[in-house]
Amino acid sequence: MAAAAVSNDKAQAGYTTTTTRLMLPDDANPAGNVHGGTILQLIEQAGFIAAQRHCRVEGEENAHTGCALASVAECTFERPIHIGDVARCDAVVTYATSASVEVSVIVFREDLRSGKSHRSNRARLWYVQVAPPAKDSGVKALFVAAGPVPSVFGLSEEDEAAGAARYESERKQSKVSLDSGIDSDDWDPEERRLAQLMLPSDASLEGIVFGGTIMKMMDSAAGIAAYIHCQSNVVTVSIGDLNLVSPAAIGSVVTISARITFTSSRSLEVQVLARALDKHGERTVASGLFNFVSLGKGERPCPIPAIEPKTPAQVARAAAGKERYEAAKERRLAAAASKAKSAS
Repeated sequence: MAAAAVSNDKAQAGYTTTTTRLMLPDDANPAGNVHGGTILQLIEQAGFIAAQRHCRVEGEENAHTGCALASVAECTFERPIHIGDVARCDAVVTYATSASVEVSVIVFREDLRSGKSHRSNRARLWYVQVAPPAKDSGVKALFVAAGPVPSVFGLSEEDEAAGAARYESERKQSKVSLDSGIDSDDWDPEERRLAQLMLPSDASLEGIVFGGTIMKMMDSAAGIAAYIHCQSNVVTVSIGDLNLVSPAAIGSVVTISARITFTSSRSLEVQVLARALDKHGERTVASGLFNFVSLGKGERPCPIPAIEPKTPAQVARAAAGKERYEAAKERRLAAAASKAKSAS
């Protein structure tokens, strides 16, 4: 809703774009916790503003280029946000290549009654610059890559090197995720599905549906699958391997499919696929993994029923999910040990 005014449009190291919004009943589940999808949408809106401001061409107010979300490198949910809180998203362009922009977003939750504020989420997103194909190009696509993307002014050599390392690492990881990605034909009709017609309110001025709109739908479908399995209040705790491989446009019908792939005693993983149907045909728009915990009395985590894989495909997905779970657990333990060592 409200966005920060800017005095200098080009991204400089440390320059922050800020958006704020009051959380209302429509934003929350029956327990009063704001939906993870709502928070994802707020994160992406702030990231989009920062990326768009960075990429726009000086002196070309009517340039038909825009930014589109390409992937989410990381996104964590650290504390819940409730009805009546104010969510503030601070977005910073932290690195740019000739074709893409990295934006880091931190979300803070403010309790208006007490005035207390704390960090609730953090995320890193990658955007690409896109434009409609030339009418005489013969390209049958909604949008094509555009550029070049300006570099970020004021980055130290150390930050520049760290940004380049993140880009190369996550580009390789994204390729692995796509190469071993979800086969759209490998979905049971009984999997949880949502469908929605994309309207102008869902898209940018270029007609590209916001990545946040897609992510919110994906989180909603994943949440439904998790709720039906757990029969309790569930909340999103993290997302992974989320790649947006093709943009959706106004007028397309986006269908979301979700299925549970792995459960531990305290968490479950939901695999989600987004597809769009329009005049160009049907295609995959995005895929990702959403992780949830089940909450009981006092919003404390409670045990999750185990899934029972039956088919070879289900067994393989469960095994892959367990590997991701164990790897994430090792990273958390390593981070905690590193933090404890630094504090000593």
